[in-house]
Amino acid sequence: MNHLRQILGLILVLTIFGACIQIGTKSGQLERKAWKLVTVAPLSALNTNLINVITLGHRGLYDDFATIWTIQFLAESKLTQKTNSDEIYAAIDSVTRHHPRIEALYLLACFTLAEDFKRIDRCEKISADGMIALPNSFRIPMMQGLMATLDGQDHLKAAAYYHMAAKAPGSPKYLTSAANKLTEKGYLDGQELNDSVNMFREIPGGSKIIELMRERLQNREPAPAPPSGDSL
Repeated sequence: MNHLRQILGLILVLTIFGACIQIGTKSGQLERKAWKLVTVAPLSALNTNLINVITLGHRGLYDDFATIWTIQFLAESKLTQKTNSDEIYAAIDSVTRHHPRIEALYLLACFTLAEDFKRIDRCEKISADGMIALPNSFRIPMMQGLMATLDGQDHLKAAAYYHMAAKAPGSPKYLTSAANKLTEKGYLDGQELNDSVNMFREIPGGSKIIELMRERLQNREPAPAPPSGDSL
């Protein structure tokens, strides 16, 4: 009986997704002039508990669907020309507020808001959702700390995020020294920034993050020289 219920639940979920995709496809064919790049994922406006009920134990399947839906428009090369920060944030938040356990979603969303739309303030809410969903992730708090570092924000806040990242299971050892340096001196050296950027290599969409971050690092003013007699 339980096996049959699982099968019926899966069929229901797939039917819902199929209907959403079919509606979207028809809308695209009939209304291309009115087509919008950024739209919220189907069902994402609902209460999280209601989504859990509707998906009948297959919440992970919905999270995958909503994440793919969101990442598709985040990866659009002309995103900044076709939308604005308010619209993009609303679409992202409609999904991340349900705390899907997919690390790449939070990283790419944070990077897009902070770098493409210059809204690092909104990136912080997305990162907070990610840390709730994935408390053992070191990349999410490190991303938030790195954004603050690159944009010259409060270095103590950046240090706090690096300290959080350093405490996560499996985090690289250099994060602790990087966090301490941010706390004491307010900046990271080139190798520490380079190591931080490389941490995104293993995630889906990480190549875009690395490419754009390296571009930022090349244009970044050198860190201030340490006081005489102070070694790095």
